[in-house]
Amino acid sequence: MEKLVFDSRWKSLIMRCVTIVSYSFKINGKISKSIQPSRGIRQSDPLLPYLFLIVAEGLFALIKKSVEEGVLEGISICRREPKLSHLFFADDSLIFCKATLFDCDYLQQIFQVYEKASGQQLNRAKTSFFFSINTSKEVQEEIKVRFGAQVIKQHEKYLGLPSLVGRNKRASFNDIKVKLSKKLAGWKGKLLSKAGKEVLIKTVAQAIPPYTMSCFKILDSLCDELTSMIRQFWWGQRGEEKKVAWLSWDKLCEPKESGGMGF
Repeated sequence: MEKLVFDSRWKSLIMRCVTIVSYSFKINGKISKSIQPSRGIRQSDPLLPYLFLIVAEGLFALIKKSVEEGVLEGISICRREPKLSHLFFADDSLIFCKATLFDCDYLQQIFQVYEKASGQQLNRAKTSFFFSINTSKEVQEEIKVRFGAQVIKQHEKYLGLPSLVGRNKRASFNDIKVKLSKKLAGWKGKLLSKAGKEVLIKTVAQAIPPYTMSCFKILDSLCDELTSMIRQFWWGQRGEEKKVAWLSWDKLCEPKESGGMGF
């Protein structure tokens, strides 16, 4: 907080929150005596996320300094643009550098400095690597052993989204179709009214793709397949037998004021 030039009164207030914190527990309907933790605030404390972000600035500064000094080198998104060295999201970190033994050792030195200064420690069980196809197997294995981490495949996920999308976009986003298919298969075995189907389509079926679509542009053909699956569920289907669609889907997608269903 001193390095970030916070006011002394603010620092004093925060440290009081850390040092005089106490907890009480409700046991069999009665409030227990207060307990003073030996390590300050705990994970459920509302102040913790803000303090974590302040501490994470230290790791950010260490990586940024190494890049500015030319020790570590990030990746280029496109030509003549700044290189990307790291991305932080809450307590998850993505770091980009060359797959060399020197960069591996230097990165571990950065983590050691950060761990000693902050008291936080890298969870190597949850740490993973992704190498480009140009990296030799020998280098991959050596870095894996030195770091004690695992190597991920191309289409593994992060926060429910594919971490990397290659040329085969259908394989990357096919999970959306699988997830929707499982939902619809479970509903087809139930006796549902049109009103019940409408609620399920609007609140569940059509709510599955937007999360992925907010980050990626998925294939038009996949969108058509998802629409077809929802359309068949609306009109009804037994096995491979499809029932008659009495109105076009475009008409059903119009607002109810215009005669549609608002899909």
